[in-house]
Parts: sequence; C-alpha cells; structure tokens
Amino acid sequence: MIYVFEAVLMAISVAFAWIQSDMIKDDDSIEHGWWSVAFGIFVLGFSLMLYGLAWKKCLLFGAIQGLGHLPAFNFLLNSFRKDKAWNYVSTKTTSLLDKAQYWLFGSKAWIFWIVCGAAFIALQFFFI
Repeated sequence: MIYVFEAVLMAISVAFAWIQSDMIKDDDSIEHGWWSVAFGIFVLGFSLMLYGLAWKKCLLFGAIQGLGHLPAFNFLLNSFRKDKAWNYVSTKTTSLLDKAQYWLFGSKAWIFWIVCGAAFIALQFFFI
C-alpha cells in the first residue's frame, strides 16, 4: 500500500509542477508556502492512513517523501517550462528552499537534487 501512496504523491508532484509552470508562463505569483502546505496535507493524510498516530513513523515518512518530491518537482518544473535548462535555479525566487540551494550550490543545485533523490531511494530500503 505504501508504494501506491508514493506513486500518488509523485503524480501530485507532476501535477503541481505542471500547474506552476503554467503560472510562471502567465507571470502569476506562486505562493510557495501554500503549495508546500498543500503537498504536506497529502503526505500527512497518507502517513496517518499508513501509521495511525505513530508520530515518529509519520515524521519519517514525511521527510522521505520530501526528499523524493524535491528533485522530481524541480526537474519536472524545468522540463515543463521548456525555456529553461533542466537544472535551472531561479535567482529571483521567493522560495526559501530555492534560495538556500542557490546559496549553497549556486548554479549546481542539481547536486543537491541528486543527493536528495539518492537519500529517498536509500531510505526506501530501511524504512519501507
């Protein structure tokens, strides 16, 4: 069942990236905090269905899903935009996470994405 939930969360990441790429094309403002809350609600709902009130497992599940969401979402967003390279990171973003990535890695934020993706995959073996 856990893999079904993870597949749904990846589908949500695809949908969010698609919607936000259209918002960027239309020059609409993206409220990163609200998008994060929306994704978090899905993660919380699935973790509660899987683990009930075992809060440590719920937190670990949420952290693992965040590690999977970040590289998938960033890659997909850039792919849907078509006018940016797959590893593009905005220097004008209002996202705190994007600012931190840019500050730490500069234009090589894809290194952080690979580390997150590898951690996501590795933690699947220990947690799931």
